[in-house]
Amino acid sequence: FVATDAQIVYITSVPLNGGMSGSAVARHTIQYTTAAGAATISLITKDADHHEWRVLQHLQSQQQPNIPFAHTIDTAHGERLHICLRDAGDQNRPTSLDPISETELAREAAGLAAIHTANFQPHTQLDWLPSMSRSYIQDMLFVRAWRPAWETAVADARFVTTFRDVIPRVEAAATTIVEDMQALLNEPESQTLIHADLNP
Repeated sequence: FVATDAQIVYITSVPLNGGMSGSAVARHTIQYTTAAGAATISLITKDADHHEWRVLQHLQSQQQPNIPFAHTIDTAHGERLHICLRDAGDQNRPTSLDPISETELAREAAGLAAIHTANFQPHTQLDWLPSMSRSYIQDMLFVRAWRPAWETAVADARFVTTFRDVIPRVEAAATTIVEDMQALLNEPESQTLIHADLNP
């Protein structure tokens, strides 16, 4: 898929943090040669379940421009798959700790909007996907994603010094996250494909 006549010269692999799913993730820098000369590419491999692979296939079939190309060799055996993805991490966005410009923010919002718009009410196409529920929001988005990240932040004296005035407002708003999301769950016409893996 990268180059049909590629001959691999050297591969350097570095494990990455797998996020909340605990998936094994690694970045591979691959040096290779072709008839046109030497080249290098960065690829990501990830241990994922069949739902994630099917979503990637679905988005690729829609030719979504903001989804990295993904490939797997064997989709037939076991509950988990080894997926290889184009590495877009260092090309399109700063790290989560860096400031994000208005241009980058607008580009990311447009990419998400394109996915959401193309997949409104996709009940017949995506009926194999789990539906969002109140218990999922409570457990995954609030308890497992938001709360640990917030507790880490408020334990940092620099964070508290910088944001002291707004910390109570954030904590007050957080108490209504589940209820606020329930209002969206009650609107079937607003249901679409979403990515619930929040980056704290």
